[in-house]
Amino acid sequence: MPTSGLPINVVNPHIQLLDHAVYIGSDFTVAPSAIQMIS
Repeated sequence: MPTSGLPINVVNPHIQLLDHAVYIGSDFTVAPSAIQMIS
């Protein structure tokens, strides 16, 4: 899924409708260059 130039890749997004809520979940990876910028 494209992330508009952000150093994050979204993998396997899913949406579930629960009793009175919407559950949105996903797996993601962060580019090593982004981790180096914040540490």
